[in-house]
Amino acid sequence: MLSVSAAELAAVATAVSADEVERAKAQLRANLLMARESVSASGDALARQIMLFGAPQSDKELLAAIDGLDPGAISAMAGRILESSAPAVAVVGPKSDVMSNAELARLLAA
Repeated sequence: MLSVSAAELAAVATAVSADEVERAKAQLRANLLMARESVSASGDALARQIMLFGAPQSDKELLAAIDGLDPGAISAMAGRILESSAPAVAVVGPKSDVMSNAELARLLAA
């Protein structure tokens, strides 16, 4: 399963379909609006915004940022993330035939 996941991540770094981006944007918009339905979810969203942006963001700002995403920007960011750090594999439970960090890095670079 790890090799399949690595292949999908590597594929995002080269191209993302417009349909995938639109589905993800719709999901982000829905999550943003649904987070306002409970005090706990609002608190979590507020804490996440402070950690990510340094200050709370308005719904208008967040929706504008979501709307500004495009397939090229997402692929570029995925590429930068995959190129900027070495992957690591961690296993919980008995170790079996788990791929090495070097093999994972090779798959992500493809």
